[in-house]
Parts: sequence; structure tokens; C-alpha cells
Amino acid sequence: MIDLNHGSGCIYGQDAPRPPIATAVSSAIDAALTARNRAERPRTYLRIRGLADPGCPDLLFHPDLPDFDTRRGWPGLIALPRLVDGTRAQGIHRTFLLDDASAKAPAGKKMLGSVADAAVRLFAMPADGHLGIAEGIETALASNALFGTAVWAALSADGLARFQWPTGTTRITIYADAGDAGRQAAATLSDRLNRADIPNEIVVPLNGDDFNDDLMRGARAADYRPEISADEPVGIETSTTVAVPAPGDPDALIAAAEALTNPPELAALSSLLGRLALARLDP
Repeated sequence: MIDLNHGSGCIYGQDAPRPPIATAVSSAIDAALTARNRAERPRTYLRIRGLADPGCPDLLFHPDLPDFDTRRGWPGLIALPRLVDGTRAQGIHRTFLLDDASAKAPAGKKMLGSVADAAVRLFAMPADGHLGIAEGIETALASNALFGTAVWAALSADGLARFQWPTGTTRITIYADAGDAGRQAAATLSDRLNRADIPNEIVVPLNGDDFNDDLMRGARAADYRPEISADEPVGIETSTTVAVPAPGDPDALIAAAEALTNPPELAALSSLLGRLALARLDP
């Protein structure tokens, strides 16, 4: 265990400043690559959650991942996000685990450096162009186990809403997080895909939990119903009984937002959010 407070082997002295981000990113990746065969506890974390190691070169396992805030090291996962052209983002995503790998550590999940507009490619781009996208790494792995889709992780609700799909994408399944933020992000991405004429569907977890919980409870793909079907792309005319005006009419857009049901239909919300963005209005 690395102790960041004491000992000659400490990485950061108690009074030392944080290292430069680029240095910390490089050091974390190098250590994970060196210790990959000794990092069994992070793999145990996945197994406990019913998930398999995807064997992805962009998901690394670290036996003693340093965290400056808690001033110690934890077993952990390091994800290496990539931009739409396949190049590595400057930052990384870290998941800190308890010493027995039974759950996340108090340090939780943290970004280090910029991961804007990047996603973790947990699986290779499929030949048929059908890609899945989710927020978290565990959600993406669980969705793959449930549906067999090649699912990438956008790492946050904002990352999912802004997801940049690669060339060759023919269809996208959005595995939404439960809750308002997750559903809104999924609806925003769906609207962008509709505008690009890319068939898409939104699938939400059962019982308002998450896909990993569903997997551990024995759920199957047949238990789910897409909230927006890839075979019937959402359009203004069919998505809702509330007319969604053009983005050049802000007052009418605001009136349409106020007329949404509570909770709103994802189809209606999808179209409206996209037009609010075009009008440069905050949802």
C-alpha cells in the first residue's frame, strides 16, 4: 500500500504540491502497465459485479493507484478515453476501490486531465457499425453482457450528450442512466443522431436502478423495451402532441417546454432539447 504521508517510498510528501497533470497521467499509466499481472483486486471488483474483463487495451488495472486527496493508494481501474479520430485524450478516468475490491473506495471516481469529447472504447468498433454508448464503465460492461452490443463509456452525462460517433457508425443504442440527468443526456444525444439521420434507440434500466443491478438480478435482453425505437426515428411530427417550434423562436420554445408532461416523454424532450441548444438557450 502506498502511503502518501509517510515513508521514504511515498509518492507525494505531505507538504509537496500536486504533480503536473501530464506527469501524474503518465506515471499512473506506466505503473498500471508494469503491474498488470499483479493487479488482481480490480478484476475481482468486476467479477463481484458480474462483469468480465473485456481485455481492452484502454482499460488498465492498477494494484495501488495513488490518490492525492486521501493521501494513499487504492486498487483501481484506469480508463484511457479516445477522441473521435481514435487518438488518445490527454486525460484519464480513475476508479478507486476498497482494499478488498468489494466496492468503490471513498476516493470514488475521478478524472485527471481533460477527457472532453472522448469515450472509452471498451470494445472494438463492430463491422456492422452498430455501436452502444453508456455513461459509466460498469454500465457499459453490463449493457454488453445483457445485449451483446459493443458499448463504449462516455464517462458522464455531459459526455454522453456530447458523444462524437466515429465514421462508419450506422446505428446507436443509448443505454441511459436512471434519473433526470441521465434521461436528459440520452434524449439530447438521440436528437443529435436524428438530425444526422442515424437510427437510434434509448434503453433504460428496469425498476429505476442501473444496468449492472439488472444484470446481477438476472435480467435478460427480452425484459427491456426501447423507449425510442431505432426502427421509428423520432421526428417533430410524431414524437409528441406538443408542437416544437423552430429554434429561431425562443419564446415559442420556452412555451413548448412549459407544456411538456411531468415526467416528460423522452421523444418530446429529445426534440426540444436539440432545438433549445440551437437557439443557445439553457434547458
